[in-house]
Amino acid sequence: MVLLNYLYLIMLGGVELVMLYSQRRNITLSFRRRWMPSTGSEHFWVILFSTSLFAFTAEGTIDLQAVRLMVLEMLCILAIMSRSVGRWPLALLLYLAFMVWVALGCVYSQAPLYGLRAMVKYCYPLLIALTGMAVAGSFHVFLVAGMWARRLALVSFVVSWLPFRDIYLPGVFWYETAAAINYISLAAFSAALYFYHGRRLTDLLWTIFLSLPPFIWVFRTSILGLAVAVIFFSFLRWRLKALLPMIAGMIIGVACIFAIPSLREKTFHSSTVTLTTLTEGRMKKDDINSNARFGVWQALEQQFYAPHILAGSGSGTIQHYLYSNFVFGGIRQPHNDFVLLRCDNGLIGLALYLAAITMVVVSSWRLYRRSANWALRLMSIVVVSSMVGVVSTQVAENVFTYSMTTLAMPFGFYGMLQGVVNRRIRFSSQDVARRLEGRPVC
Repeated sequence: MVLLNYLYLIMLGGVELVMLYSQRRNITLSFRRRWMPSTGSEHFWVILFSTSLFAFTAEGTIDLQAVRLMVLEMLCILAIMSRSVGRWPLALLLYLAFMVWVALGCVYSQAPLYGLRAMVKYCYPLLIALTGMAVAGSFHVFLVAGMWARRLALVSFVVSWLPFRDIYLPGVFWYETAAAINYISLAAFSAALYFYHGRRLTDLLWTIFLSLPPFIWVFRTSILGLAVAVIFFSFLRWRLKALLPMIAGMIIGVACIFAIPSLREKTFHSSTVTLTTLTEGRMKKDDINSNARFGVWQALEQQFYAPHILAGSGSGTIQHYLYSNFVFGGIRQPHNDFVLLRCDNGLIGLALYLAAITMVVVSSWRLYRRSANWALRLMSIVVVSSMVGVVSTQVAENVFTYSMTTLAMPFGFYGMLQGVVNRRIRFSSQDVARRLEGRPVC
């Protein structure tokens, strides 16, 4: 059955390529035959963006997951070459500078081939943002792409609970760790639709559903990312009015860590650690169950970061070290992208990456504050909340490893937003309604 993933990859890539160079088509909005006119390139974008949860992994001599990533990047390059991207925002220029620094890191790296592999993973967020700018310059494309992405999220969640799924659907979807991070962006998208696009009960239910998997699967990092996304979303929408509810929410969240047995057991080494231990200041770092990650991070930084603080030890060094040696119990990833960047590319590489992320957030925040257009505000708040939510998970997860389903979401949203801004399109609810032929989006 694993061989079917090769067929799925070829079929999906072929459909995307045909859509990229096809003429005008209709994008289906729902299963009730509601459609919207679009160009072929817009249809291509909807498929590219909404199918990010497909992994198509297959064990063997060929790393099919890496092949899928390269296929996606080639499609993005073709889309960028066939359309005008327009003016690059400062955030993407900074990300390009980060990529140049990573490329330079391959020169002095002891494992340049691993450095090239890292570049391929780092490059996809930039490419998908540029593709969004080139081919998705309207709000209705933003709307449809997000809607179909969350429908696939529902399918992937249901599949994750099916018995014997590894037999008849082996490796089709990303595993739960990556999917939970993907859901953060889609939860932000659904919440924005609820508050800015008619307060439909459907969007509220989507928001609740997409927020539940991190708690169901007890993924601490994803819970952290979701909490950060909620905080930024609330503060951006309600400003200081959201301060007290946010504080109350954080207090409730901390209390839940101690109240929910499965979460408490996964967070602390001993069951004797209680909320009283925290409030009295008796909790120690050793009480936290980090799955030995604290020790791994410290050892890696002492060996690869401390001797080369500014430039690091070279791109791909950490991955080569972990793959070539049986260390730390045989782990293959440091589970901290910031430690990875510091060790591989030094403070300069980490600073360039964080500067690019910061500019994405700041520019979208400013657009939200300055614009009176409801569609631009909706898109901006999705970019801000999803970006900070996903990036915050990088403190304890290898998000770069599955960038095509995690970082691709906020960068894809950002690309669509910049595409709209570059074309200086003005939207109103009446405009969207006319394009929908008078029928509401659901």
